[in-house]
Amino acid sequence: SGFRVAARNDGGEPPPPPSLPLSPFVILLKPVAMPSKADHFIDITDEVCPMTSVKTRLKLKGMKPGGVLEVRVRGGEPVENLPGTIEREGHKVLEVRKEESFYTVLIERG
Repeated sequence: SGFRVAARNDGGEPPPPPSLPLSPFVILLKPVAMPSKADHFIDITDEVCPMTSVKTRLKLKGMKPGGVLEVRVRGGEPVENLPGTIEREGHKVLEVRKEESFYTVLIERG
């Protein structure tokens, strides 16, 4: 009692059944970001410097040492300046990853 999807090929016949059973769940057609191991998250894609650093520092200040913060930031000056600013304050940048229209920065609180 699951859903069955069949598309027609050139001969008007349905394609052969897939090797795996079809699922009633949604099939993702494009890759998505994998969930991170972050303890906290902030989205500052609407912010510009210096507010990107200010908001990131405030969030880190409320965290325990060793905690991981995932920061979503836009490209250009914000992603170029944030890692250096954060590292100068004694935190560790674990990763800077380009996503579709933004960057993800993972920071471990020092």
